[in-house]
Amino acid sequence: TPQPALALVPGVNPQLAVLSDGRISLFDALTGTQRGEVTDTQLLASTGSNSQWFLHATSPTGVTAYSFTPGSSEVYVATQTEVATPLQASSPLSATAAVGPAGFAVLSQDFRSICTTGLAGGALTCTQLQGLGPGPGFRHSGPATHLVATAEGWALATGDAEHPSAVLLKSSPEGVSVVSLWSHASAVSRPLNGAAGQHMAVVQVTPSTGAVLVQYVSTTTGVEVASEGPITGARSDKLAPGVIGPSVQAVVMGSYKKRDQSEGYRVLLVWSDERITLLQQGVVVWTRDEALAGVTSASFAELPPAMTVATGTDAPPNLKAQFMQFLRMQMLSAKVQFKIALPEEVAEFTQLRAELSDKQLPHRDSRGFRRSIIVTTASGKVAALHNGDGRVIWARPGAVGATAPQRLLAWRTYHDLAHAPQMATLATPKQGSGGTQLQVLDTYTGKEITAATLAYRVDKLVPLGAVAEVGEHFDQQLYLAVSLNGEGAPPSVHLLPDTSHARSYFAASYRSIHFWLDETKGTEATRLVGYGFDLVAATAIAAGQPATAATVWTVAVPESRLAVEATDPWAPVHTAAKVLGDRSMKYRYLNPNTLVLVTGLAPGVVVPADERDFIAATIHVIDTVTGSVLHQQSVPGARGPAAAVISENLVAVQLWDASSGRHAITSLELYDASDRHFSVLDHLFNPNATKPQSSYDPVPLEVLSASFFTRTPAKSLSTTATRVGITSKLLLALTATDQVYGLDIRFIDPRRPHRAKLTPEEQEERLIPYQDSLPLMAPLFVTFNKQVLGLSNVLAAPARLESTSLLFAWGVDLQYTRLAPAKGFDSLDDDFSYGLLIVALVTLSSASIFMHWYIKQKMVKAKWQ
Repeated sequence: TPQPALALVPGVNPQLAVLSDGRISLFDALTGTQRGEVTDTQLLASTGSNSQWFLHATSPTGVTAYSFTPGSSEVYVATQTEVATPLQASSPLSATAAVGPAGFAVLSQDFRSICTTGLAGGALTCTQLQGLGPGPGFRHSGPATHLVATAEGWALATGDAEHPSAVLLKSSPEGVSVVSLWSHASAVSRPLNGAAGQHMAVVQVTPSTGAVLVQYVSTTTGVEVASEGPITGARSDKLAPGVIGPSVQAVVMGSYKKRDQSEGYRVLLVWSDERITLLQQGVVVWTRDEALAGVTSASFAELPPAMTVATGTDAPPNLKAQFMQFLRMQMLSAKVQFKIALPEEVAEFTQLRAELSDKQLPHRDSRGFRRSIIVTTASGKVAALHNGDGRVIWARPGAVGATAPQRLLAWRTYHDLAHAPQMATLATPKQGSGGTQLQVLDTYTGKEITAATLAYRVDKLVPLGAVAEVGEHFDQQLYLAVSLNGEGAPPSVHLLPDTSHARSYFAASYRSIHFWLDETKGTEATRLVGYGFDLVAATAIAAGQPATAATVWTVAVPESRLAVEATDPWAPVHTAAKVLGDRSMKYRYLNPNTLVLVTGLAPGVVVPADERDFIAATIHVIDTVTGSVLHQQSVPGARGPAAAVISENLVAVQLWDASSGRHAITSLELYDASDRHFSVLDHLFNPNATKPQSSYDPVPLEVLSASFFTRTPAKSLSTTATRVGITSKLLLALTATDQVYGLDIRFIDPRRPHRAKLTPEEQEERLIPYQDSLPLMAPLFVTFNKQVLGLSNVLAAPARLESTSLLFAWGVDLQYTRLAPAKGFDSLDDDFSYGLLIVALVTLSSASIFMHWYIKQKMVKAKWQ
C-alpha cells in the first residue's frame, strides 16, 4: 500500500485531508478528531508497492487526489464528483512529482520533460525541458533533485555538478512557460507566503570553495527581493584531495521579524552528506554533521608525524613566549594546589592549561594517545576524526545513490614515517546487485589510492595476517573474501589482494586456514558450518581463480541461537602461565580457534506454565578447526536475550534468569589440564621439551565457572585491549541505558573465595570474596553521567603505553575516552603539577643545605666549649 498523503484544508478552522487506503478523510488539525469522509473513491488501478499518492485541498469540498506508479505513463485523478480517471502521458514517468494550486506536475523517466494537469482535470500536457527559456535555456544531464509547487506553477532545479540550473515555470492549459531562469543554481526551497507575497529561496553553491549564494525571489515575477552571500564555511568539512563537494539535497526557507519590524528570511540547507547548515543574514549560524549519527564501522589510525605536518609557510613558533606561558601555568598550578590562588588566577590557570594542552595537535605523540578515528556512515561518508576534540580532519562524502561502505579494514603499513598507512573500505550491494566496491585510502589525507569494483561479492572477511612484501618496505594485510553461493552450495573464496605474494602464502599454509559460517535462519534451530581447503582449492587460488571451500564440520543444535562470538586470533597474550598464590601454576587454554555459542529460548517465546521449571540455556565452547565441542555447560533457569564475549581463556555470557527475574553473568575460565612440568633448563637448552598444541590433538580442559547477578543489563559485551596484554582487562558492558560500564574482570573470576576472610595466598593473588551480585558503582561508568544515545558498538585499541587503552563508542552520539584498567603505572597524569614538584625539590634542597650548615656550626660550637 502506498504511503498516505496529507493536505491542509485552508479556512478558519483548519482541517487535515488524509488519503489512505484509497479513501479521503477529514480530521480536525488541532484535535485530530475525524470530521468525516469526503469520498470513498478507490484508486485501485494504481495501487501497488511503488505507487505514489498526492493530495491537494482548496476547501472541505474541494479535495483532489492524484495517484501514479513510477515507470508507468498513467496518472489517476479523483475528486468528490468524479471517479478516478486515467490521464495518459507521452512517456513513462519518474518518481519526482509535486502538487499545488496550479495542479499536478511530474517529470518523465528520462527527466527531459515535465507533464502537468490542472486541478480541474483535463489532459496531461508534457513540455520539453531541455533548452526551455531564453538563451541556452534550462540545461541538465541528470535527475532533477528539486520540484516544488508555487502559486502559479512550479520551480525545478537540478543538482547536476556539470550544469546546475533552476527554472521558475508558470502553468497554463497549453503547458508551462518560463518566468525566470538561474543558470548556476542547484536547489530551490518550497515557497513561503508572507505579507509581501509568496517568495522562495534559490541556492547556488560554488563546487570548488563551497561558498553559498542565496537569492530570495518572488514566485509570481521571478524578481529578486533579497540576496545573501557568497557565504563561506557553510560546508565546513575539510574534503579529501580529489573529492567533489556535497550538493544541496533540500532547502527549507523561514522568516523572522527584524528589529525594524521588516521581514527577513533564513534558510536551512540539507547537504547530500547529511550535514545541516542554518544561514541567516549572510553568516553561518550553526552547522551539524548528522552523518556521524549513523556510524557503521570505525577504526583507529595513526596521525602523521610532526615533520610531515609542518610546512614552509608556517610561522616559526615563539619559543620564548611559550616557555613563559608554561612557567606562568606552573606557578599558578602550585598556587591552586595550595589553595592560595585568587578566582581570576584560577580562571587564568584553566585557560592556560587549555591553550598549552597537546591533546589537539595534528600530529602523533610518543605515547600513542593522539590518534585519528576513521569512520564510515550509513550515508556513504568516510571521515577521519581527531580524538582530541572530535573535529573532522578530512571527509569523503558518498555519491548520491551509491552503496555505502559497511567495512573498514587495515590494508598496508609502511616501515618508515614518510609514507602514510593505508586503509580500505568495502561496500557490498544488495544480493544480486553486482560486486563489492573496494576503495583504498591514505589515512593522513583521505586521498584515494586505488578504487575497483570486484567481480564478486564479499559476504565475509577472514583475516590471514600481514605479509612483508619481498623487496618492498611495507607489510600487506591479507584477507580471504568469502562469497555465498546460495542455500546448500559451498561458498567461494578469493584472495584480497590477489597478488603473487598472497598466492604463495596461501599455497604454503592452506591446510591451516579455516573459517566458519553461521547458517542459522531466524529463531530456528542453530546451525554452524566450518570450512577448509584442499589441494584443488590451492591450485585454483595459485592460478588466480576463485576456490570452492570444502565443508569440514557441522554443528547443529535444536535450540535457538542467542549469541555467538569468536576469539580474536591476533590479540596479544603476554603469557600462558598463571602463577597462583601457593607458587603453583595453571596454564591458560589459549586456542586462537575458539568459538562460544549460546543457545536456548529466544526472547518473546511463550513457555507453558508447566514447563517453566525446565528452562535452561546452554553454553558451547567449540573448536573452529575440527568442530569439536570442547566444553558444554547448561545454565538452569536462563533464557535470552544473551550477550557473550571471549578473551584469552575467559568466557563471559549474560543471560536472563527467568527464575529470579534478573540478569546474570556466567563466567568460564579454561585451563589446560594436561600433565605439564615447567623446567628452566628445558626452556633454555631443550626446545623439544615443549609439546606443540594442535586442534587435531586436543588437550583435556579444566573449566572453572561461576555466576553473578548484574544490575547493568547489556546489549553486548566487550573488553579493553593493551599493547602486549600485561595489564588486566575491563569487561565492557553496553547497557540498555546507552552507557558503557567497565568492570574489572577480577569481579567475575570463578576462583573468588566463598568466605569473607582471605588467606595470605589469596590476598597475594588479589582475589575478591565472592558475592552473588556484581557491584554497581558510578565511577565504573566509562561514559560518566552521559548517555551515548542509540549506543550500538564500541572499539577498543591499545596505546603505545601498556597501561592505557583507547575507547571509542558510537551510536547517534559519539564518545571517546582513555582507560587505564590498572591505573597509569607507566606515565604521569596529564595535569601533573611540575611547578609543585619544583617547589618541593627546591624546599627540600634548601632545607638540606640549611641543616648541613646548622649541624656544622653546632659541632664547631660544641668543640669550643
